[in-house]
Amino acid sequence: MMNYLTNVWNPSTTHAAGIINIWNGITSVLAIVFAFFVDAFTGDFFMLVVSSIAYSVGLGLLSMSTPDVFGPCKDDKKECIGHTQKVLFYIALLLIAVGMAGHMVSLTPFLDLQTKGDEENKEENVTENENGKEKKSRGETKEGYKIFMQIPGLIMVMIVIIAGGIGLPYVKPLKLLFGIPAICSVVATLLFFKGWPYYDCDPPKGSPLTTMGVFVAYYMNYLCNLQSLFVHIVFECLDKAAIKVPEGQQPNKWKVCNVHEVEDTKIGIRMLPMWSTFIVVGIVLSIGNTYYLEQANHMDRKLGKIEVSIPIFLLFYKATSSISAKIN
Repeated sequence: MMNYLTNVWNPSTTHAAGIINIWNGITSVLAIVFAFFVDAFTGDFFMLVVSSIAYSVGLGLLSMSTPDVFGPCKDDKKECIGHTQKVLFYIALLLIAVGMAGHMVSLTPFLDLQTKGDEENKEENVTENENGKEKKSRGETKEGYKIFMQIPGLIMVMIVIIAGGIGLPYVKPLKLLFGIPAICSVVATLLFFKGWPYYDCDPPKGSPLTTMGVFVAYYMNYLCNLQSLFVHIVFECLDKAAIKVPEGQQPNKWKVCNVHEVEDTKIGIRMLPMWSTFIVVGIVLSIGNTYYLEQANHMDRKLGKIEVSIPIFLLFYKATSSISAKIN
């Protein structure tokens, strides 16, 4: 995306990096918002359905935003980027951000839920023979079969990564360059929908973020008691949100909260200073997605007779980042 902007749209490096960084920031913020909706209302499966569709449509619109489709001319130049291309491009970025954020929130919990049933069957089906040794359970057989079936999937993922990193940069038409990932995303989404009747889905169980009602309950009770309106910072003041209601009276969550909700809110407040430190981390990470690739775009990438493609640099950056994080 960074190279597409700088080579075709031809803005300044700062402007292009700003677009990419804002896009990444929106993705992270949407992940927090989606986490609340998943826990409180939708569940992981519905979020994966919405995010998969949004991601596929976003990649499709990204392919349509290239000059080859609706542009005033067919050349990959700034003059061929019209108003239609800009509208489609920014809508595509928003939909892709929705898809990425939804998968960040729900993919891992959903996969864990699908394997949870196999682990429970494994524990239930364990029996002992006459010598007191455990027999091989049906759960173990199913677990082994599941791992065996995952091997072709892992091989396919590696092939796609290598082929994409090496082959895609040589695809010249931009509509095809973005269209191939769009087609792959559509196929993956259809395969995901194929297993719809067989998935295990947990209902929403509530989100800790709903405890923000503690602040409302605190001020409501504070006003009702005609006490001072001075804003207290001390955590004990939030205890005013949790009061005992008369027996038989139905509590209003915006006026009364339980002790657990108050304690969750206090924990969230204590985490704010730690969250603020991740702003610096975000700045460092943004360099790898923008400035690092821009430098690679202008360097001599020839290794003998082979020219190293830019996605290889990105894969190398991601791999070293993951390895360094595990070492630390």
